Amino acid sequence: MGENIDPTWLCFRAETDPNEGWFGDRLERVRRHYAQLVDYPLEIESAQSGRAGVAAIGDAEPSCRWPHFAQDERHAIATAYAPTGWERITGSQALAEAPLALARSLSDDADAASRNLNAPAAIGLLDLGAGRLLVANDALGAARAYEAEAGGIRAWSNRPGALVVFLGLDARADARAWRILAAASWFLGDTAPIEGMRRLPGGTVIQAGPDGIDEHTTGALAGWVAPRGDLSELTGLATDDALAQAKGAADLWPGEAKVDLSGGRDSRLAAAAVIAAGTPARFLTSDATPGEADVARALIAAAPGEHQHDVSKTQAGSATPSTELLERAANLHLLHDGVRHPQKLRGKMTLPRPRPRNATFSGHGGEIAHGFFYKNESQLKKVSRRSKRVPERIMRFFTKDHEAARPEAYEEAATVVGQALDAGRAAGLDGPVLLDWFYLTDRFAHRSGLATDSERISVFATPGFIRASFALEPEDRLTDRLHLEMIGRLVPAWKDQPFFEAPKAKTPSIRRDRLWEIERDADVFEEILAAEGAWTEIYRADEAKDAWRELRAGGDGSAKWEAVFEGIVYRHTFDEHLSRLVAAGRD
Repeated sequence: MGENIDPTWLCFRAETDPNEGWFGDRLERVRRHYAQLVDYPLEIESAQSGRAGVAAIGDAEPSCRWPHFAQDERHAIATAYAPTGWERITGSQALAEAPLALARSLSDDADAASRNLNAPAAIGLLDLGAGRLLVANDALGAARAYEAEAGGIRAWSNRPGALVVFLGLDARADARAWRILAAASWFLGDTAPIEGMRRLPGGTVIQAGPDGIDEHTTGALAGWVAPRGDLSELTGLATDDALAQAKGAADLWPGEAKVDLSGGRDSRLAAAAVIAAGTPARFLTSDATPGEADVARALIAAAPGEHQHDVSKTQAGSATPSTELLERAANLHLLHDGVRHPQKLRGKMTLPRPRPRNATFSGHGGEIAHGFFYKNESQLKKVSRRSKRVPERIMRFFTKDHEAARPEAYEEAATVVGQALDAGRAAGLDGPVLLDWFYLTDRFAHRSGLATDSERISVFATPGFIRASFALEPEDRLTDRLHLEMIGRLVPAWKDQPFFEAPKAKTPSIRRDRLWEIERDADVFEEILAAEGAWTEIYRADEAKDAWRELRAGGDGSAKWEAVFEGIVYRHTFDEHLSRLVAAGRD
């Protein structure tokens, strides 16, 4: 499934009254820049009151039935994603009335968004009479919501590049953030790829009026993860939330939902929710890993009712991206403004994107309930014995294949990891559960891809699932206890069907060509290595060059160096992307 982010969401608050037409002119620059992404028309919907404004720039004929911009005589509301879970705030409402009902509710209780909405969610709400702006995001901080300031104007967007264009920034790469990316492979915490920007922490509420700006975080997530309650009861709430997500998708998007179904636990639970909800769907499985499609076929055969199941046939051999390296990098930056992790360079990354038509369900977030940083009893015992092994385990995850980043990069990453773990302790967590907290609030929230597709629905990023997950004992995560209980409630016939386990010596039907094996890309990469440049500020140049030469010569160097090479390309090409953004802000 491709990635597409629509709409571009943007809010601002100025210290003084902007010139007439200023807001519209800046929005038009943003629209023109991001029109390159898609093969359908984009339109601007916006509202301004005095020194504040909200906007959504998106598909002129959207498939999603949630209106990302709505306005009446009192309020204007813009949303970056369909804010699933809105019924918890407004009660039952007709979908067409829901955005303004949500606006009225949040006007009375600004904190309600982070307490109730599923991730991702980012909302801008403008009180037209008072000229007061509310900006709020989900409790996880999974929604892309970035902030920048220039010339007395403070602005927020789900696209860092939109802030550059809108504010007319003379943008530069943030040196510290890029060092952290080199160490961790994603931007940890509130770091952002562009200097002077920050990513909003989860549960942020910003209220900006004529008299100033107030900001606080709600702490809603701390309430969800605090040790509490009966697991059976919480499993029921998680199951109810999963069903609501699946039923809501049928209301929000026409036609069949697309559901990834592998032989694993996460996609199985998502598929079970769709089946139990009766949501029209098409189930999709790949046969690339021998045996997995057979498990998926058995699941469909055992499920109640009739279901459309498509198994994609892969042709044996090797696969090479159809676009060349620098084009992939430029497209990746245009789509994600440096926020996506560099390993996405392995995909096609073709533009423009076609109009999305359907909701898509996948297993994003299932690892909240089954131990991402400890996979077995041995690993769990190690982190259980001594508290300092918790941050060590995370840092070892960053360095397990190599230590190619510069030493200061790991030091800075360790500082951010420590801050995240301190927040978990403040929420009442300790021991191995802190690893699950870090996965939830950083790895999942920032790298998982939950917020990279506006049509993507997760049954895992709900208050109910998170609460039930943190009611588990660490040992329960190793046995998939929550997944099995929820699957049993949703599709009982699936509970005792074993999860697929790939053979240890598996032979995939298709082999992906590595960067050093693609001659056209290897030649370009060698030019990047020779030129050195900005990438040498975050990676150890000599080690990277030695590894490249060894792999090119057919030596025994680890193929895991590929992620480093992709990071080098990613950083090398980002400055050119910034130059294009700066130019777009001056047109």
